[in-house]
Amino acid sequence: MDIFQYFSENHASLLFLLAGIAFVIELAIMGLSGFVLFFAIGCFITGLLTYAGVLTSWESEVFAVGALSCISALILWKPISIKRDPC
Repeated sequence: MDIFQYFSENHASLLFLLAGIAFVIELAIMGLSGFVLFFAIGCFITGLLTYAGVLTSWESEVFAVGALSCISALILWKPISIKRDPC
């Protein structure tokens, strides 16, 4: 089976892969300081929703990644910035 065909048939696996890569990049290179963390959270939650069958099309998945990334940024921005710079 071709890897492109696998990911086109299993959207949740692609979203989990993107979330994992984004988490590794965020933790290894940026150190919890950038927007990549929020993208990873959005991809992970969207992957869970896709796996559960709530989201079924690429359009709804792309929208959910964007919306959940923005929501996670709104919720987590202040706690992360306080933890990063306690002064």
